[in-house]
Amino acid sequence: FPQIRKDALKSLNIAYTVSTQRCTAFPLDHLVRMLLFKDSEEATDFISYYGLSVSDGAYVELNRSAFLEPDGLPKPCKSLYVSQKLTVSVGEVVNGGPLPSVPHHVPVSSFSGQNKYTGGSISVDQASSNQKSGAEVTEGRVESKGVDLDAAAVKVQPPAHLLPSLLPRQLVPVLPPVQAVSQPAKQPEPLSSKPQPQYTDMDIAEVVDSLVHDVLEGECRQVGRAGVAYVTAAICTSEATVEELVAEVMGEVLRQVAGSVLNAERDRVREEKRRVEEERQKRERERLIKQLSQLVGTELMEEVIKESIHEASANELKCALERDRQARIARCSEEVCGHVMELFLEDEIFQIAKETLQELQCFCKYLQRWREAVAARTKLKRQMRAFPAAPCYADPKSKLKALSPSAEWPITMENLCKRIVNLGHGGKLGISCTRLNRLRNKTVHEIKVQHFYQQLLSDLAWTPLDLVSLITEHIPVQQEQFFWKVLLVLPDDEEYAEDDPNRVLVDWLKAKFMRDKDWKKNTSHKEGRIQTLTLYHSAGMQGSRSVQVSVCIKVAHGALSDSELDTAETQRDLLGTSGLILLLPPRVRSEDVAEDDVYWLSALLQLKQLLQVKPFQPVVPLVVLVPGQEDEATEKEVEEGLMLQDLISAQLISDYIIVELPSSTNDLEGTRRISAAVSWLISQCPDSLELCSQTLQEYVEDGIDGEFCKRFYHDWKERHLAGLPSQEPGVIIELYNSVLQFLSDVASSEHLCDLSWPVTEFSESGGNKWLPHLQWNMPDHLAWLKKAVLSFQIPYLDLPPLGAPWRPVCHMIFQYASQIASSSHTQPLIQSQVENLLSKAYQKWKTRTSGNSNDNGPSVDEIPWDDILAVCIDHKLRDWKPPKLSIAPEAVSEDGQIRVYFFKEHLKNFTLPYSWEQARLRTQEEIRQGPDRSRVKPLTSLKKLSRVSMMSVEHGSGMSMLSGREKSFSSVDEFTDAASAQELLPERLLAQLQLEKVESRKFEEQLHQCLANDIEPLGDFVGLPLYLPQALIFTPNVNRPLVMSPVSSAQESQEGCKLLVEELSPTLSDRLKHLQQLLRANKEGEVASELHLSALVDMVDI
Repeated sequence: FPQIRKDALKSLNIAYTVSTQRCTAFPLDHLVRMLLFKDSEEATDFISYYGLSVSDGAYVELNRSAFLEPDGLPKPCKSLYVSQKLTVSVGEVVNGGPLPSVPHHVPVSSFSGQNKYTGGSISVDQASSNQKSGAEVTEGRVESKGVDLDAAAVKVQPPAHLLPSLLPRQLVPVLPPVQAVSQPAKQPEPLSSKPQPQYTDMDIAEVVDSLVHDVLEGECRQVGRAGVAYVTAAICTSEATVEELVAEVMGEVLRQVAGSVLNAERDRVREEKRRVEEERQKRERERLIKQLSQLVGTELMEEVIKESIHEASANELKCALERDRQARIARCSEEVCGHVMELFLEDEIFQIAKETLQELQCFCKYLQRWREAVAARTKLKRQMRAFPAAPCYADPKSKLKALSPSAEWPITMENLCKRIVNLGHGGKLGISCTRLNRLRNKTVHEIKVQHFYQQLLSDLAWTPLDLVSLITEHIPVQQEQFFWKVLLVLPDDEEYAEDDPNRVLVDWLKAKFMRDKDWKKNTSHKEGRIQTLTLYHSAGMQGSRSVQVSVCIKVAHGALSDSELDTAETQRDLLGTSGLILLLPPRVRSEDVAEDDVYWLSALLQLKQLLQVKPFQPVVPLVVLVPGQEDEATEKEVEEGLMLQDLISAQLISDYIIVELPSSTNDLEGTRRISAAVSWLISQCPDSLELCSQTLQEYVEDGIDGEFCKRFYHDWKERHLAGLPSQEPGVIIELYNSVLQFLSDVASSEHLCDLSWPVTEFSESGGNKWLPHLQWNMPDHLAWLKKAVLSFQIPYLDLPPLGAPWRPVCHMIFQYASQIASSSHTQPLIQSQVENLLSKAYQKWKTRTSGNSNDNGPSVDEIPWDDILAVCIDHKLRDWKPPKLSIAPEAVSEDGQIRVYFFKEHLKNFTLPYSWEQARLRTQEEIRQGPDRSRVKPLTSLKKLSRVSMMSVEHGSGMSMLSGREKSFSSVDEFTDAASAQELLPERLLAQLQLEKVESRKFEEQLHQCLANDIEPLGDFVGLPLYLPQALIFTPNVNRPLVMSPVSSAQESQEGCKLLVEELSPTLSDRLKHLQQLLRANKEGEVASELHLSALVDMVDI
């Protein structure tokens, strides 16, 4: 009932709540009624047990998140309602009605009062029918034990009520209760007279004793036989146990004796090695002393040379600084004198103008006063005329003289220049012409305005273009960083004079592409024909986005010589060019056709030289500037003369336009046309390369993860879920090496060599986020990258035959793993990982077979080849050694990384090898056929006996050489029905010895080749990760149950013979020692790791 209440409460909690965040109040009385609680307290206890709460004693807060389901149930208690319903017993409920009365067995006698057998009577028949089945079972059991009860009954015929007590307990039949219920025995009829016993008690006792004696004799006989068998088995077991204990004790004694002898021999060998090592160290010390002395002498010599060079350079620097100081003093003196002269002249001019203004003001005052005096005189004269005549006593001679004409005529030019008119007797009169002055001043003002306007127009015409604004307005796509490099192809300016119009046009075009107006100072020092005119970074706005613009303007004057072309190609001056601007020289019209051909061919030669020096991809647009003349050249003449259509067909240029410049450089029309040409050039700029940049390690790891790991682990998961064995190692290795081959082809594609990128002037050593380094697409660097990527490949490995022995296969795997490590320092790490995998496979096989199999180890199918190859690949990626080819210093960044540049689209062209596709088809077919199917070779296939020695791989090449011999059988029957292991032992030993000889020969050849090539020692480079604990690399020597580490070819052959003969059954003591050593090594590794991590934390804190 509590389970029903719990489910009901859970359903109510879900039904009356909306979500997990909101709770609902539910009346407690309703819950008591619905779940049949006795009272509210019982309901409250039940609700709180499941995490819900009761508020105000009347409402339950239903909440999905608060509802809990404990493991147990609340304390059970009887329900009143349930108890009330139980009115009858469980038996009546099961029977479906009232229970019948319990039947009692009534014994019936089969003999009469005279001790005569009355089995034929009615009562006897009824009793015999009730006990028929039990009697049959009893008779069968008695016959099986060899007790002849019938004979005894005939001879003795005891009473019927004594038979159950005389028989053994297991012979007494048990009557079913159903027969007893369904067929109750009837009471016998009363006898007329009481029978008299025919046998005495003594007779009955003798019969009972004889029966008991027979039964006990049979039972004792069986017990005796069981005891004899047990004693015999115990004696055999004790003898076998004694033999095993004696063998184990003798083995321990022999092992201790052999260990002591072996330890003594090891001590002797160790002492000999120590002496040899001391002699080697002594020689090494002497050699180091010689090298150090040479290095010290060389360093001293270099120090002396550096000091002398430093002194000479210091003296030269002092002289240069002194000359520069004198030149600066002279230049500053000249500029100061000029400035002082300008100030003095301005002051003098101001003073003269001030004095002239004062004189003019005084003249104006005098003129005003003269006008007033003239007006007064005129007024007085008029008044005098109206006044009465003078007295008669005036002198008439003087009056006539004053009235007679006496003015000067003609007026002399000298007086006119002085603005004076001689009136004779009337005096001298000064005159002035204001209109003439006004016209003169107006003319002077207009001349000044025109002068300043022309000067401003000239300054505006010579102002550089705002290249950043033009670039942000006409960029084809939105970019965060934009690089624009243009080459100006100009005529040779040394052929023109300083004031020549053609020279002025060249200077004006240079000025338009400069960043500031001091272009003459920037271009005063020329170095070669190709110069850098402008180089700067600037920020611009493209709508609401900020764009970082980098501009580089290069200038080429005239045709280049062969040496100059080689220098430009070597220095990669034109790398990253986005466009070309060609300025044609002035054309002199003549009737001679040869001169016209020379004119066009010289311009075409200059253009083609520069186009061929630049890498061909991508093609760039071209702007042709034609200077304006009286006889203007049409566009058709320019196209035919420069063969522009042929240049487009030859993929040297992408497009072109022809712009005609005006004859005057002070006109704004030229600036407008140049701006339009630059806008077109920016809009036609080739698309920026979508190069992806990664470090070499990241590139290889991402490529392997994308093309190899996903397929490999998907196949591994499918085979693991289907219960199939591991995939063939050769298929996995071919897929991995194919991926690396594909990655090397993408990173070293020949298409990259033709790319004109990056901009030389903005590139850095090692590359940056936007631009690669200058050597990124050079053939030598691409060859190094190809070699480096291919050096991640692993050797090839064939699957051994299915019947190959366990020990040689393990030996083969260890030899293969030793080829993966790049040095002797990292070899123990991969050896331990492979050994761990093989140990797990061996323990799994031994647990499965329980040691009852006659085989000496797991089969080839039970070896985890995929896990072993995964460990080898992971070790190869971490323990990588770069190729020995020299690399350019510019390719290495400041942090020591080497970056790989590639196109992301090229990574989508990987093609799976045919073997992997076939392997996937086989996997799908095996999954369809069922998980119990094991890998079985076809009957017609050849069987390999053993393949112990593997391949030697050259760094960078994916090719591997398989070493060893193969011994094949024509069919499976020949392989399975061949001789036994003892008969095949000599053949296997011979094959093993031959393999060891071939391998030894190959190793000697490889050693001679290494010595001839002067290969650096393996200890110089450790390809492990930076923070790998030393405990993972240098592990203590522990007993390995699988195989022993190889020492020499002879010892390996002897050990191989022993391993084939001996059984793989290590004793318990060896296992305990091995386990203790593993635990000790694990603890040492953990301690070393903790110390290393603590050191790293201290470094970070510092």
